[in-house]
Amino acid sequence: MLILWAALWFYRKRITIKPHHAPSALIVEGPYPVSRNPVYLGLLAILTDVAMWQGALSALPVPFVFAAIPLRRFILPEVAALFRAFGPEARRYFTTIRRPL
Repeated sequence: MLILWAALWFYRKRITIKPHHAPSALIVEGPYPVSRNPVYLGLLAILTDVAMWQGALSALPVPFVFAAIPLRRFILPEVAALFRAFGPEARRYFTTIRRPL
């Protein structure tokens, strides 16, 4: 549900949810006042649930490994693009909202 809620705001702002595109809007509504990255957080929650459902200790490191991939591949470049596009407005948002992922 978190992923769908976040995607709804991309739809409302008429921007793409695909990563690595130039941002045309800074979304600060919906789930974004709670998490900077609700889509990735939702994916991590699903992966953690599946790992726990498996009941095997070998599945537990998978969510931790997954968390590092979107951080380096998507989140850090997205943050830089938002700073370039929205400057002080992005800085204000990023200083008030913590990043759980």
